[in-house]
Amino acid sequence: MSLQLKLLDEASMQEIQEQALFILETVGVKFGSKEACHILEDLGATVDWDQLSARIPRNLVELSLHNAPMDFTLAAPDDTHEIYTGDPRPWYTSGGPCQHIRDGKTGKRRLATRADLIECIKVMDSMASIDEWCSMVTPSDVSPAITDLVALETSLRYSNKHFVYSGTDTRLAAYEKELFDVYLGDYRELVSAPIVTHALELTAPLQINGEMLNSVLK
Repeated sequence: MSLQLKLLDEASMQEIQEQALFILETVGVKFGSKEACHILEDLGATVDWDQLSARIPRNLVELSLHNAPMDFTLAAPDDTHEIYTGDPRPWYTSGGPCQHIRDGKTGKRRLATRADLIECIKVMDSMASIDEWCSMVTPSDVSPAITDLVALETSLRYSNKHFVYSGTDTRLAAYEKELFDVYLGDYRELVSAPIVTHALELTAPLQINGEMLNSVLK
């Protein structure tokens, strides 16, 4: 018997949707990205260029939801770890990234390294209960300017599961593409084999991390 999680009834979900549509249309979202705002304006949103925010009309949201697939497959380097989003059961990911780790030999708290990141990957890959991988630690033994890139390269090298990535520096986008070119032959293969999900984070209610969004758009 598969586990299914349902917290809200139909009326409650409808109310949340109506209120969300109202807020998007009347208040809007601060995107912090000129490129994103240009895209939204072309689609019919009202853009405040001083704030880099956009009010998104109800019909645009509803059309986008209508055109979006109801379910899809998150690919993985090992096909046996693919995740089908139409499966009603919940799936689980590792959390992070953390700057510190408790050393397994000494029991002492210290800054994490790339070697720790590799060990975390191996542990998560061996756990059947974990469906996808997200970097659990930030390696302190590499330049802070490239920690996201190192996490991506290390994950591609060692993990067999779908990877949740959150690169935040647009200057690394070209190097990320090169990594995927090496790994997949062509980074555009991600369209048909999406082995990575690029996460976007809210920095505040109705406000998206603009640098992270720009990194996705690159």
